[in-house]
Amino acid sequence: MNFFGRFIDFSLVTAVVFYLAYLFFGQFIVFGNVLANPAEAIIMSSLIVGFVSSIIVELSKKGTRRYSANAWMLIYWAAITLTIYFIARTPVSEKVGIGIAAFWVAIIAGFVVHVGHQSMGHHKHLKR
Repeated sequence: MNFFGRFIDFSLVTAVVFYLAYLFFGQFIVFGNVLANPAEAIIMSSLIVGFVSSIIVELSKKGTRRYSANAWMLIYWAAITLTIYFIARTPVSEKVGIGIAAFWVAIIAGFVVHVGHQSMGHHKHLKR
């Protein structure tokens, strides 16, 4: 699959995960503020995470010999977690409209998003 298709897939999966987190765990993760309503915040943050995820997959295709498949999965999870933390805890969050209670929320959300992306089957190139 090409970069754009992967980007759309990852963004959709991330949007579903973020929407479910917003519905069931609203006390830990918040979408929306004065500048962006919750739907816009979910869409914008999902697009950002989907873009970063797609870039990491492209990098893993080029660097499969350098690191093992497990190392790439850890790099991928860390990149998603740090992206969520970055867009939720820096001044970017005012524009995007996402907020989290603590770093552990980003770790858990990153893991759930990572499992969702893994279930899409875009990481088959890492299996030997």
